[in-house]
Amino acid sequence: MRQSYSQSRLSAGAQARSRPAGLGPSAVPLTIVYGPCCGGKSTYVEQHRQPGDLVIDLDVIAGELVGKPICRERSPALLEAAIDERNRRLRDLQRLDPAKVGRVWFLIAAPDHADREWWRAQLQPEAMVLVSASVDECINRLIADPSRFSMRATMRQWIVDWHNRYRRTAGGTL
Repeated sequence: MRQSYSQSRLSAGAQARSRPAGLGPSAVPLTIVYGPCCGGKSTYVEQHRQPGDLVIDLDVIAGELVGKPICRERSPALLEAAIDERNRRLRDLQRLDPAKVGRVWFLIAAPDHADREWWRAQLQPEAMVLVSASVDECINRLIADPSRFSMRATMRQWIVDWHNRYRRTAGGTL
């Protein structure tokens, strides 16, 4: 059986954390936004989020752990710590107060149908939104973003891999 996309990109420690136990349906509206690196997920969320909404984004969480607004360059130890924190936040979705949180936006890559269905079954989102761009457009965005310079070769491969693995399925919107 082929490894999932997230498993194929992660260290053994991060792989073990990639599908966390103890998740349940969110107590507030949840939108899962998925797509390739540099596909526009963060931009989409910034354009649609409202005051009081929460965003669960691994790049932002890693940044919080190192005192930066965003962190895309991660050691295996930082990635594992960021995934642990992401998973804690995902488990907390069951207990959020709808009077205090409007919506949660969860950003993931998930080119594999099985990964998307696993997240859908665990979290029961209100919506799953595909945000993507062509391989060439994603690579152009990568090259134009100085914050991704040191990870350019790796991220380029992630973009190509995502597009090679993705198959459109019912339930996603663009």
